[in-house]
Amino acid sequence: MDRVQVIKQESGALGGNPDDEVPWNEPIKPQEDAIEVAGVYLQDGENRDETTLLSRLGLDMLFKDGNNPTAKTLTELLAGAGGLTESQHRTLRQLIHFIDEGPAGGFTSGAYKEVLGGVFPTSIIWWESSSKAKKIV
Repeated sequence: MDRVQVIKQESGALGGNPDDEVPWNEPIKPQEDAIEVAGVYLQDGENRDETTLLSRLGLDMLFKDGNNPTAKTLTELLAGAGGLTESQHRTLRQLIHFIDEGPAGGFTSGAYKEVLGGVFPTSIIWWESSSKAKKIV
């Protein structure tokens, strides 16, 4: 893959720095300039097409490719990474505080509670079973 530079035309009237207005044949400065485009089609060594696109709709960045032809927002992709949004994950974790005697309602049955520290517990650990092979919380 070759590294190439984009030729720029910077204009103070269009949001650029008037001191940087240069002739058409000036390359961009990678550590200073940002390209303003509606979208970018990404290509590889074998494909030159319009299947893989980064674009924008309002405040959302959109991602689309051949395996996912319906564009997804960054928010949708992040939520899909763990199946939960950050807020949903926090709510689920807080649910643990309301279940005094361990997993319930749709959670692992047959769980084993281990209390460490005697009369004044320093730790309570819930395991999937008494074999203590897999910790729940």
